[in-house]
Amino acid sequence: MEKLVYLSILFLLIMSTGCEDEDDCRNMQIVGHLSNVKAKVIDFNGQFVLTTDSTSLINPGYRIGSNNILVPCGFIPKNLQIDERIVIISGNKTSCCDQLTLPTLRTSFGCKFEISSIEQLTDNSK
Repeated sequence: MEKLVYLSILFLLIMSTGCEDEDDCRNMQIVGHLSNVKAKVIDFNGQFVLTTDSTSLINPGYRIGSNNILVPCGFIPKNLQIDERIVIISGNKTSCCDQLTLPTLRTSFGCKFEISSIEQLTDNSK
């Protein structure tokens, strides 16, 4: 029985992370443009997302629920998919939010982000 409960929780966690179906974001609008902004790559349960939160850029980890969490839906190149890597990004933040969920905290956060460019910060300093 315990194994079934564990597998059910694991399944819910896997299914509740990642980008929403495009139908859920049909009326998506661009709400901001970022140009050459410093961001940190975050490994969120095996999916790589970004944060531009100033506190998260100088400290390990990231702030859960921050409106600065950006979900790029598969556009981060493999060589930059390293947790805590500092990058420079440009692109459009959209109104399609609540892309990531943490069921145990009953919270959703992260807005879809259309990357136009992403590159590693040359010296990787914070």
